[in-house]
Amino acid sequence: MLRIANQSPKMMVMKRLRTYGVISFSAGTAVLLLMFTSAFGRHVESTDFGRAIVSVGLLATIGGLVMMIGGTLKLPIALCAAQTAATAILIIWADRMRWMYAYCPNCRIPRFARLHLAIVLFRETWSSINAPTFPLNLADRAMSVGTVLYLMAVAVLWYLVGYFYEHRNTRKRRVVSIAILMWGVVLLCLTIAMLSDMLFNAAGGFDSLGFLRIFPYGVWGLVLIWFGVRNLQAFSQMQLSVHS
Repeated sequence: MLRIANQSPKMMVMKRLRTYGVISFSAGTAVLLLMFTSAFGRHVESTDFGRAIVSVGLLATIGGLVMMIGGTLKLPIALCAAQTAATAILIIWADRMRWMYAYCPNCRIPRFARLHLAIVLFRETWSSINAPTFPLNLADRAMSVGTVLYLMAVAVLWYLVGYFYEHRNTRKRRVVSIAILMWGVVLLCLTIAMLSDMLFNAAGGFDSLGFLRIFPYGVWGLVLIWFGVRNLQAFSQMQLSVHS
């Protein structure tokens, strides 16, 4: 009990982050193993539902790795390095394997083809995890100027996420809060537009994989709006207390 009481809040947060990372990584890995060992049936990942489950499994696995790294190193640096590396690997991997979706009767199918196909599809889902970097996150070709700018934006984004989390009780500048709030509104409007387009054009029923790609945009929009509003309220309260 004495040892727990002597732990600083930051150490407790880091320990909790490592625990969540282990749980997320283990759960994601278990899902992927079950999918690719045909526990749910042969080639289940070729269905819309199967692709969505594979994407969730990959998200949990990569997210768990990021959280474990974040619980070991300094959070802003860990998030920046882990997210940028994961994004770069997925872009390069998907770019090298996208030919598998083209008609190529004489091409030799590589080993672990099911995993390669899942990565190509998951690349689009992962780009929505970096939704605040829109429209740079639409770049999907390795070794291009757009991809380099996208990776730079990802590094900045996740460094700021870690920094703001560590300094969440520190008052932010008003212009920063307004900018974050406005970008949150943009992302939320983009989410509504993409959802409307998906629902009106869903000839074959509900697209669960498409919804999974759109959902993070809405989450990011709501988080950024909440962050901006909260800091503007704190700024206004401080101004009133100074004048009074």
